[in-house]
Amino acid sequence: MGFNEVYSISEKYKECTLCPLHKDRIVNKESVIIGEGVVDALGLIITDAPKYNDPAHPTIYTKGSEETEILKKIFIKVGLSTYEWYITSTLACKGIVNRDNVIACRDRLRDVIKAINPKVILLLGRASYFSLYGVGPSAETKKGVQPGKSEISVIYTHNLSGYIAARKINTEGYQEAAKEMMGHWQEAANIINKYKEDGLT
Repeated sequence: MGFNEVYSISEKYKECTLCPLHKDRIVNKESVIIGEGVVDALGLIITDAPKYNDPAHPTIYTKGSEETEILKKIFIKVGLSTYEWYITSTLACKGIVNRDNVIACRDRLRDVIKAINPKVILLLGRASYFSLYGVGPSAETKKGVQPGKSEISVIYTHNLSGYIAARKINTEGYQEAAKEMMGHWQEAANIINKYKEDGLT
């Protein structure tokens, strides 16, 4: 896997018109976002939608945003670096995350997963879960490692935006959710470290 595969995905979808979000993208002269990070990363993060606001330098999360700062802190706490992750989103364009838009963008997500070929996928929030599986998490769906026979481990956890909102109003379950979320990230880190220790990277 390398840069060429990611570049080919970018070329394939750069003129995408599969959902209404392409209209604002064209008007604002923005680019389709495939993802960002290391193309041979062991970990793949899937979040909801790009937050970029600079058409010349489109990114999943705006530089200096709360999400970006939280990710940095999480990486440090679980003992991993940004060089071990690639981040993509349920949508390739900035805009509303809804069922139809996510469905329209699922082929692009599948292409990214195939190109990166990670050892672990971290799903941040319900939209990411739906984007991967085609159905949303049910009331019985537990966060954490998801059951399945795939060689890629999948971990479902909290969306960073929701985490930030809960922290700001200091909801009753915030501390518990924060602890749970860090546990999920640590599980992902353990999987990556196991591959590194076994020389399977």
